[in-house]
Amino acid sequence: MTCPRSVFLLIMMFFLTGYLWGQADTTISKKTVTSKKDTLKFHDPKKAALLSLIPGGGQIYNKKWWKLPIIYAGLGVSGYFAITNGRKAIEYRNEFFFRQYEATEYYNPKLAEYATPSILSQKNNYLRNMEISIGIFTIFYALNVIDALVDAHLFHFDVSDDLSFRVKPYIDNNAPFRTFSTGIAFNFSFN
Repeated sequence: MTCPRSVFLLIMMFFLTGYLWGQADTTISKKTVTSKKDTLKFHDPKKAALLSLIPGGGQIYNKKWWKLPIIYAGLGVSGYFAITNGRKAIEYRNEFFFRQYEATEYYNPKLAEYATPSILSQKNNYLRNMEISIGIFTIFYALNVIDALVDAHLFHFDVSDDLSFRVKPYIDNNAPFRTFSTGIAFNFSFN
């Protein structure tokens, strides 16, 4: 049984690339001298986190204005559903309570068509949905603070087009006991 030609060539390329490296990388990175005028103003992560206790304050401090609608939409929608589901849960809870004690004068006429077990089930559903909405609200609020903190830490992080990434097979000829060790070499260049 023979190997297909492309698999054989791939295996040979993998094992022979260690011998094909002719020269080490000799590029010299350009180092710039910065004066006191060029130093960047310190961007305080603690201040960003404290400002984000008011939703969106940290994002304004970090100059990430585009995140404000996302934060307020998440908090607003989850808050709306928490309040709405809470009100419905209270309505169904009261109806169930009045039906348990047969206080017919307090019955809600909108819920007259429902049976008592159905009222209890609806109350539990609205209560569960309210708790889920409160959880989502809390998550959005916490993400607001975390996002402001992380953005403040990375405020002066340089993301330029000079980054490169190269992957190539690697064979270590200098391994102990004259054995070959193979792997993949990752080379990062920050020019």
